[in-house]
Amino acid sequence: MATLLTTQLSPSVLHFKPGQAPPTFAVQIVNQSDTFAAFQLEVLAAGVEAGASHAWYQQAPDLSAKIPPGDRTQFRVTVLDVPPVRGGFVGSMTLTVRVFSVDLRQEDRQVLTLVIEGSGISPPQIDILSPQLTVLPQTRLEIPVRLFNPNRSALRINLAVQGLPTDWLTDGQERRLEVPAQGEVMTTFLGQIGAPLDAPSQVYPFDLEARVTALVSQRFSSQLTVLPAGTVEMELTTPVVVYPRASPPRRRQPSPTPDVGKQPMSETWLGLPMTAMVLGQRPQGHPQGHPGGRGVAPTAGTPTSTAAAIGLTFHNHSNLPQIITPVVERLCLGSWFEGGDDRVQPLFPTDRIALPEAPIDLPIGAVVPITLPVVVSRPWLGWTRTHLFRISALRPDPQIPLDPDHQTVTVRSQPRLHWGLQLALLGAAVGLLLWLRLLPPSHRGAVNMVRFDGRASEVLSASEDQTVRRWAVAGQRLQRWKRPLQKDKAVRVARYRPVGNDAIAVGYENGATEIIPLRVSQPPLVLAHDLGDRVFDLQFTPDAQTLFTGYGSGALQRWDLSGLPRGDVQPVQGANVGFAVQTLALIPNHQVLVGGRFNRLVIWDWAEDQVIPFPYLASGGDQDYITSLATAAERPHRLAIADNQGRISLWDLQTCPPPGSLAGPCRPLYTWADGHGDEAVRALAITESGCALVSGGDDGQVKLWEIQADGRVASERRLGKSRQAIDTVDVILRDNRLLAVSGGRNHRVKLYSAPIPATCR
Repeated sequence: MATLLTTQLSPSVLHFKPGQAPPTFAVQIVNQSDTFAAFQLEVLAAGVEAGASHAWYQQAPDLSAKIPPGDRTQFRVTVLDVPPVRGGFVGSMTLTVRVFSVDLRQEDRQVLTLVIEGSGISPPQIDILSPQLTVLPQTRLEIPVRLFNPNRSALRINLAVQGLPTDWLTDGQERRLEVPAQGEVMTTFLGQIGAPLDAPSQVYPFDLEARVTALVSQRFSSQLTVLPAGTVEMELTTPVVVYPRASPPRRRQPSPTPDVGKQPMSETWLGLPMTAMVLGQRPQGHPQGHPGGRGVAPTAGTPTSTAAAIGLTFHNHSNLPQIITPVVERLCLGSWFEGGDDRVQPLFPTDRIALPEAPIDLPIGAVVPITLPVVVSRPWLGWTRTHLFRISALRPDPQIPLDPDHQTVTVRSQPRLHWGLQLALLGAAVGLLLWLRLLPPSHRGAVNMVRFDGRASEVLSASEDQTVRRWAVAGQRLQRWKRPLQKDKAVRVARYRPVGNDAIAVGYENGATEIIPLRVSQPPLVLAHDLGDRVFDLQFTPDAQTLFTGYGSGALQRWDLSGLPRGDVQPVQGANVGFAVQTLALIPNHQVLVGGRFNRLVIWDWAEDQVIPFPYLASGGDQDYITSLATAAERPHRLAIADNQGRISLWDLQTCPPPGSLAGPCRPLYTWADGHGDEAVRALAITESGCALVSGGDDGQVKLWEIQADGRVASERRLGKSRQAIDTVDVILRDNRLLAVSGGRNHRVKLYSAPIPATCR
């Protein structure tokens, strides 16, 4: 066969010494064929088993480009390590360079000599059997190690751990091991991690060194991670303080001579740099939106020396340095007395709390005492008042808990006026209260309905005293605006006409309904129905062209109000749901949701003229009622339902299957039954976007619920409290404020104002 390729090696003898620069040789190939061809090569070492790794050498390129006939190409081979001969090798070894071409289907072999210098002992192999070495303080330490001897004779190996604290390895840092030829030995270094104060949380790098001789050794690097552990203790040394504290006796002192360079007295207090805190701003160094800040920030001036001094001590019992920022919040006093949930309320404008200007550095094991001077409001009259403050701390690393997570301090403020003067003022106050008691209340009977107009400039109220009143909204108060509309029967319900608010619909105890113009002098439009069938609720469509009314007999009526004709008007459509109607709500697709006795809910599809059951949470007896329904004007699928068993539930009608479908029942997004102390919930009102809900109940509370987009309650707060039941509420968002109004069995109409809830921003 003709020779189609020739190979030449240069040099023919290589010297390799571990630890020195790797040797290189060149392979030159000549294409002696009459066609283009590409070439490859591999290096074979004597004694290396077939299939062994080729990582002991490196060639460039891996594959030559195709070269024309008569041309040549060159490879460069670098010997990186001793060929993987079992048991190691020292001396001369024959390397065979095999050159071949797939295109020519021919190969050529050339040999060279590799001289391997050294001791002839291959270093042992070290492996740590645990992939991750992570421990907690005061726990057992185990470092499992495997040694492999690749040589043909046994080795005595000195294995040592280097880099870890010596007191952690209780059974020693070294092992002398006999490893058989081409065998392995397992061993474990045992120890005990110290206490958190002696074992800071960090990564500890260490080495395992296996030494055979002074020249033959192997090193394996790893790391041990000590996890965070321990606590930061917050000790309250003054659980009860009195404000103002007794002032020290005054002593006349000579006027000091001005001394340039001294720090003014107002900049430090009780040995620590302090900053007075007031309501309405944010503290420097506090993160944006932190709830503990409660709108607190530095202001000029320092509290007087009679301030109440709160003593705190922080002990760092953890294995991490800490940065502590004390936070002071005011607690709702009522919830503390009643064993409640310690609800937080905003700091009073008169509260002055001196906090450290900079966070407190707390190294491992440190004990740092601080003093927080507090000035609170003092009553002019009465007895010593109690103020509760919750003290907690901000920490950038939440891995270490604060123990306890907060402390509660009681600050008692003494009245300003002497008791003798208070008695005189008390007598005057009693006389004033007796005079105020004789004034007529807002209504002379229970208030059945309150409603805002569309601009929140006016409130409408309807009462058992047979009157309908209109109130002007003046800031955060209600003022009588017009003379009441006096009727000859109790008024159950009244609502503004939604377009223009230029008329009101009024439903009476005897079943009559009237549309009364407000801006023109015209007789009311009378909607005829059976007298004696009490009107419980009525609803306008948004275009004000249609009105729906619900009655105690279970009757429903639809009225066409287009053009507002004068005189008596007959209903254009009717239905009967078979139970006493208590409340109505408009829902999409020309439907009216009807709730009432027996906890019954139905949908009146007046377009299709059919009544469809709506699944509720629980059935009821003849004393169980759906008391209130509320939908969001901008999200009519968002529905709120209340009943006289104390339940409030939020629904998304978009997630419900079509009425009558077999896809399954409709489920509420969120339900709670403890909002009004297990008392009946009588009234609900929801904002236009559905982000906030106001409720009133038999416990006399008016509550605000902040609603998330998924229908869950983000937070709650009490807007007001009455001694008697609340029967009606309404809510509206205007001018960056939330306005709510309530009415009930105390005959009063009350307005509430609150900031826009976070869920509505």
